[in-house]
Amino acid sequence: MRLLKSFLFCFCLASLSLSAAVLVNPQRAYVVNHENNTVSLISTSTDTLQDSPVFTGFNYPSEIAILPNGLKGYVTNMEGDSVSVIDFVNNTVDHTSLTGFDSPFALAVTPDGKKVYVISGASYTVMTAGDPISVIDVETNTVEHTNIDTNTFVSPMDIVISPDGQRAFISYRYEGVAVIDIKTNQVIEYLTAGFSEPSGIAITPDGTKVYVLNYADSSVSIIDTRTYEVDDTSLTSGFALPRNIAITLDGTKAYVTNQSSNILSIINLTNNTTTQKQISEDTYAVAISADGTKVYVSSAEDSANPGESSVDVLLVATDELIKTISGFTFPTSIGVVPIVSVVPEIIYTPVKAQKGMTLKWLLAQ
Repeated sequence: MRLLKSFLFCFCLASLSLSAAVLVNPQRAYVVNHENNTVSLISTSTDTLQDSPVFTGFNYPSEIAILPNGLKGYVTNMEGDSVSVIDFVNNTVDHTSLTGFDSPFALAVTPDGKKVYVISGASYTVMTAGDPISVIDVETNTVEHTNIDTNTFVSPMDIVISPDGQRAFISYRYEGVAVIDIKTNQVIEYLTAGFSEPSGIAITPDGTKVYVLNYADSSVSIIDTRTYEVDDTSLTSGFALPRNIAITLDGTKAYVTNQSSNILSIINLTNNTTTQKQISEDTYAVAISADGTKVYVSSAEDSANPGESSVDVLLVATDELIKTISGFTFPTSIGVVPIVSVVPEIIYTPVKAQKGMTLKWLLAQ
């Protein structure tokens, strides 16, 4: 008993405190409004558009990517040749630090949150100049415009990074898909067969398959990431000029938007069958909620209300449309704040023993 008291007394001759990490409410989704150069906020707990914050000052923004810790978001400015950084803790935007791009429009964050890969170039024309792939260092807030040799591949359309952070898959409108080694920034595979003007691209949570939308023939190609072979049984029905794709967190479904259509295509990834869901017209961006229970789909424009757009909310379990949120202007991208697990930091500060510093006194401090 005397030994235990002695241990407790010695242990308490220190100041212990918990330093909680800064947290951002994960029940949020940020929507890029291409036409009015803003980024607005949806509360995913109530599925309502919030009055504030509304981030401004962008220059024809295209896409948003949010860090795994949820603290910052990166937004491409197609006309500004820059990438803006949103600080979600202080609700501020840095529009000037990351420049030198050539019409950047798509981007992806590595799983460790250390790098952001940005692809540039006019997505609907053949690119002949500029660096198509750039890498942002998150810690230093600097950008490296790489010289990754993509052979004859031009006009990149979309990018996705594997869950293990080892590879990036980039779709090119006129050629196919390039696979890049993240460590070396070198192309390790050129995939050209089995595509028809590839556009949106997504990877399954287990990293074994990549789904590539083919804009020209309204189909979906499937890449086996272990062999880099394109599945001969690519999906050929249920799509109409497919544009963007999002895969559920459990890897059982994929949601595909179709240009100039009010049809959302839903792929059952267990058997690769497709069903269709009628929602708001001209579907565009698509994203899965942080908890995996809902899917958010934007419409480019409401013909009944020119200049206005909406975001539809569906339940993943049933594909039921549960709400339509209005108040957007050509929303081209939806970024969801991840759910982050935080372990408090324990700060240990030794305290010099003094006369009268009893165990009771120490425990009361």
